[in-house]
Amino acid sequence: MTGTFTRFSPELGLVDYFNLLYSVVPAETDELVKETYRLRYQVYCIENEFEPPESSHQMETDEFDDNSVHSIIKYNKSGQSLGSVRMILPNQDDYTRSFPIQKICGHSIFTDRKLFSIYKPIEISRFCLSKELRSKAKPCKHSCIKLASSSAPFSSSLLNQCGPILGLIRGLIQMSSENHVTHWFAIMEPSLIRLLAKLSIYFKPTGSLINYHGMRQPCYIELSELLRRVYSEQPLVWEVLTNKGQFDVNLTNCDERFSGYNLNKISRY
Repeated sequence: MTGTFTRFSPELGLVDYFNLLYSVVPAETDELVKETYRLRYQVYCIENEFEPPESSHQMETDEFDDNSVHSIIKYNKSGQSLGSVRMILPNQDDYTRSFPIQKICGHSIFTDRKLFSIYKPIEISRFCLSKELRSKAKPCKHSCIKLASSSAPFSSSLLNQCGPILGLIRGLIQMSSENHVTHWFAIMEPSLIRLLAKLSIYFKPTGSLINYHGMRQPCYIELSELLRRVYSEQPLVWEVLTNKGQFDVNLTNCDERFSGYNLNKISRY
């Protein structure tokens, strides 16, 4: 889609501008998967030094990649990849050894037998955006960008700031739709949790902060609940995340039976 920034219609909405600025690409080929590894190397080994930069191929990988799916966010004007996200699927042989979070957090929700037997949780992992690559992607400065709703809590500058993050969340929703996922686990920086909350994406903190590449908060969310909340509070954001409902698979308006498993009843530490 390189070179599509020629004309804008004032009738376009947030999702249309997002789709002009960015593309969310499932990593469905070996080369695209390797690209996610290179992006992770850039973010985790070079920019933040979370992992040692030992790979001669400049790719960051681990033992969970064999049971994962990945997505990439690209900036359309240049075709530059800005970041990627990994979704780790449950281990079919031993659900208690599915995710990295199970190794570092002892909260019962992350190994709950009933949850794994009835539903399909995953862990969000390697949620990364490169500062260096984003700085090379020139932000859109078109003054003609006006959102359809004057009350929308977004400006073109905010779209440039939050667009890549929304893109990675869209990638997770698309991968969840394709893999019949119901719940997300994650261990996140508190600042990212707060930023997502401003977009009506509310993760539920679970247990205490953990020192894991800095202080991180274990958390979870039921996907249908996430989508219903965003749809209710910020429908423009819901359109971006689901591409106007394309990846929703009726989760926003699902009935109460889908939410019958009360995670709040799970015992604490």
